[in-house]
Amino acid sequence: MTAKFTRSGKVILDEENGEFADAGNPFEILSWMDSHAEFEDGITFRELLDCLAPWSVVIDAMLGMDFNSWKAAAGLPAPPVSDDPRERIVRIEVKPSLLVDRDDETLVANVSIEWDVSGVLEQPDEADGRTFEVTGISLRHPSEYANLPLVFVSSAEVSDIMTIGVTPPFNSEPAIHPTADGQVKGFAVSTTVLSAVLYGFLGDLASTGSPEDRAEKIETIVGKIEEIRAASAG
Repeated sequence: MTAKFTRSGKVILDEENGEFADAGNPFEILSWMDSHAEFEDGITFRELLDCLAPWSVVIDAMLGMDFNSWKAAAGLPAPPVSDDPRERIVRIEVKPSLLVDRDDETLVANVSIEWDVSGVLEQPDEADGRTFEVTGISLRHPSEYANLPLVFVSSAEVSDIMTIGVTPPFNSEPAIHPTADGQVKGFAVSTTVLSAVLYGFLGDLASTGSPEDRAEKIETIVGKIEEIRAASAG
């Protein structure tokens, strides 16, 4: 089964027969949360929340988040956009990473999946000789990115611990990698409602608290930075 999230705020379960998810059943999401997730082109964060709103009770229980506070925050007017293209976010990307290591005794590769959420910059930024094409959104207010396109990527980056460092067991043959004969060129992760949309995306955002919580954290961080600058200047 496929669950397609649309820009009109509805979830289509069977596009051919015009079957929509039952917004009147607050628990129906439990029957299709393992489905493959598809998204209408251009769907935004705010529109995704509109799609999921009928099942907010289940989502709150699963993720420990206050869904309605996020939806309300996403509906607030967006702050002014920066004039600097190196600070402007053009879309939100949710990308999977395969975290891999290997047990050298059993020769078993241990694989776990994490979903990384970031904002893609209009123009790459440079700092300390490094180029940054993305920026974090975990401490940004939802209104800053509520109306930006949301893209879920299925191709996964592999973070292989066996190739890191200079002493055994590190810096050795990767535990998992594309094959030399070219029959395997990369790795893809299934984008399901449960793993990608709920735990991967919303779970990542909710991990730093509610929109109100992150506002307090930002104030604390800014205050610490000002204290450090003041101490350095003195």
